[in-house]
Amino acid sequence: MSRPKHLRLSLSYGQLLGSTFISPTIGLATVGPRVQVKVGFHDYLAKKLKEKGDKIPDAIVGTALIDTGAAVTTIDSEVAKSLNLRPSGQVESCGIGGKVIGFTVACSIDIKGLKLNIPRAHCHDLTKHVKGLIALIGRDVLRSLILNYDGPKGEVELLLPIPASYITDNTHRLPPPKKWRKRR
Repeated sequence: MSRPKHLRLSLSYGQLLGSTFISPTIGLATVGPRVQVKVGFHDYLAKKLKEKGDKIPDAIVGTALIDTGAAVTTIDSEVAKSLNLRPSGQVESCGIGGKVIGFTVACSIDIKGLKLNIPRAHCHDLTKHVKGLIALIGRDVLRSLILNYDGPKGEVELLLPIPASYITDNTHRLPPPKKWRKRR
């Protein structure tokens, strides 16, 4: 049996709104490609906390929007505060609310079992603009995935290519940008 070439995550957007079923096509067009995620500590920081004997806060579960317009993955600032994630820098971002000042943190985002360590996620008040979101999955993560958006079917598929040396444990690390990789 051959090894799979991708980790596959298929999402459909049919939903109930009150007692009315909304078709997947309308659901996807209305809310955009959303996925349930868990936001937690970056593995390196969690390891350091464990070594000191500190408790690691439980990850926060919520909804993320797959946002091809976002250059960088962003988590809600209240989520970062609840997890006690320490800011590592300040950042200015532009989006639907204009220019905003936020901060950066290292965190992990688990997308339905696909755990990704994000070394520099932006933190902003997402709920100010879109209720119910705890994260935006940006192009910094999407550059390592294959995203298939099938509007007529109301389905989205995320594929993570799996090089032989890529997966060493249950945590999937985003490969470094090509300019950082060693040439063969």
